[in-house]
Amino acid sequence: MPARGRAVGHPPATTVRRPAGTDLQRQTWLWAVANRDDDGSLPSGRAIAGQFGRHERWGRLVKQHGEAGQAGADTHSPAT
Repeated sequence: MPARGRAVGHPPATTVRRPAGTDLQRQTWLWAVANRDDDGSLPSGRAIAGQFGRHERWGRLVKQHGEAGQAGADTHSPAT
């Protein structure tokens, strides 16, 4: 019988978890970097969002965070 107050199958409270959506945002940023235009520019927020079935605003935010270096280590857009 499980201990009171703790559901069976759930990780202990000390497990470090990333905020929901962090992995998807990182994958999205990596996709955007890999799919630059011929001139080196990133896809539009609309194109990014469309690729992942999200709203345009979400695509713009992922792009802004990535350009600011907040998408993960070594994945930010180089300054031009």
